[in-house]
Amino acid sequence: HSCAVGQTGCGKTTSYIYPNLNERISNNNGILVMDYKGKEHNAVKVLANRHNRLNDVLEIGKPWGESINIIKYMSEANLEDFIVGILGLNDGKNDYWSSAGTNLGIACLNIIGKLENLIIDMNKLDNKDSVIYNCFRTNLKDDNPDLGYLKGIPIVKNLKSLYEITASTDSMKLFASNIDTLCCHIEEGIGNTIFYDDVDMELDDIDIKYKNILESFCLLEDSIKKYYPVLETFVKDKSNNNFTSILTAVNKPLASYATKDYLNGDNFDVIEALNNSKIVVINTQELSEEILSNYCYSIFKELQKRITKNKVCDISIFIDEAQRVVSKNFDLPIDVLREAKVELFLSYQNEDLMIEKLGAPKYQSLYKNIAHRYLFRNNEPGLSQLKSFEYKD
Repeated sequence: HSCAVGQTGCGKTTSYIYPNLNERISNNNGILVMDYKGKEHNAVKVLANRHNRLNDVLEIGKPWGESINIIKYMSEANLEDFIVGILGLNDGKNDYWSSAGTNLGIACLNIIGKLENLIIDMNKLDNKDSVIYNCFRTNLKDDNPDLGYLKGIPIVKNLKSLYEITASTDSMKLFASNIDTLCCHIEEGIGNTIFYDDVDMELDDIDIKYKNILESFCLLEDSIKKYYPVLETFVKDKSNNNFTSILTAVNKPLASYATKDYLNGDNFDVIEALNNSKIVVINTQELSEEILSNYCYSIFKELQKRITKNKVCDISIFIDEAQRVVSKNFDLPIDVLREAKVELFLSYQNEDLMIEKLGAPKYQSLYKNIAHRYLFRNNEPGLSQLKSFEYKD
């Protein structure tokens, strides 16, 4: 890992980012570039073209780019921090509506996530058509305009789903009141499939075949038991006028992200692309610091899994304005990333920005674990007199 520290115009990008980016492209590395300025994708394409890798360049965060699900890899704890950040609670906004909205958003996304995992497991079966048909036979029809939904319940865990659920008290009540019906449909569908399709199978073979599905169904039920108390007030108490305010506290901040298809699709897997030596450029201009830091953390956590897998290529991550992707809420896992053959190139203007975001102890720990540190011109003692492109190593 390495970092370059220096003020705007000191030469960090030209003499630190570009040469290293060029070398890693020539080495056929998987590459992730955080395009903070919104124009660095042009430089990436020039360098990629130089090494006949222009077709490997993929863009995210542009209407014409690849579609990602920005919360796909977030853990439950990470997702909670993410929702808290979107609703502004990290900015000292600690009113009842935002707190209640955060709990509501987390509850909905957890239930939807467990449902999505269950359906993924169902689709892995050889006789998936009969399973899906039996589970949702009254809803999954070709002429059904709500294909993929069971009476207001989305089956994809993304911000768009949460945005649709919290659009009104009616949509919220529809979601909450039909969860039990959903479980009954799934349970009946699994039972019918086992009975009709696998009637001649041995019991042990049936246990093996449906193990993942039954475990996923149990996790869905556990999630509903855990989070349903947050939802049931929308079903039982019809006279509470606070509901609209709670939903607005969730729905309004979500709008700018949930209505962008390229942040809520699942047509592109960043991790898979990096592991296949692709060059991924993320336009970060439209992402707040809270969203960007949580998204990057989820990507870093997922890349750690490379430790236990065969690594086809090394991965290089270039982050300009690095203070935007770090947070006091979590550590940048640089030791584990190093072991996973993932290297970081960090660039920021001065130490104060990083200390403000991380706190002094965390920053010092990060700084000491970076192998190469290049100090360009900035207001620190001994560095203010450096010329452009001059640095101390």
